[in-house]
Amino acid sequence: MIAGLTIKIENPVSSRIYKMPLHTQEIQPFDFGHPFRKKTRLWIRGLPLLKSTKTIIENIKSWVNGGSKDSKGNRRKCEGVTHSSLTRSKTFSGIAKTMAEQWGGRLK
Repeated sequence: MIAGLTIKIENPVSSRIYKMPLHTQEIQPFDFGHPFRKKTRLWIRGLPLLKSTKTIIENIKSWVNGGSKDSKGNRRKCEGVTHSSLTRSKTFSGIAKTMAEQWGGRLK
């Protein structure tokens, strides 16, 4: 290991077939100001765990519906909205902002 190495990897919960190592933290968009569920795992080394900033408790909707297409090749809908794989893969702005605010001054 390189001294002072800082690592952060972000990934939605993946299938067990990918054999990802044990994550350090699990976060949700609703803990950072978005009214959605999309469990995201973080693998963090050299940085503190993210602290929740704006927890939304009511009217939380799912962002991802288990995959981009159904068995017939049609895009899946979640809460009546179709999310492309590109849209589903983006990091929520509240999470990105929190990462910048809480970790930005620590990176060199």
